[in-house]
Amino acid sequence: MKLPKFWIDTGAYNDTAIQISIFICCSLCIYIGYAYEMAWLVMSAIIIGPVSGFFIGFCLIMFLCTYCAVDDKDS
Repeated sequence: MKLPKFWIDTGAYNDTAIQISIFICCSLCIYIGYAYEMAWLVMSAIIIGPVSGFFIGFCLIMFLCTYCAVDDKDS
């Protein structure tokens, strides 16, 4: 899997994109839980947020590496 030219990090599981998406998903679960008064969602944000954030972040990395990578011969 080739990395895009603008990619700074390693493209591994602890990449910055995954960490940011985990943070956003945790924050979103907590916000939605408070906004719609669903206490179970606020409590389960500890599990739902990181799991969904990891999945979304990993899919983002796979998408960027698959469709945005530039081969050396193309540049």
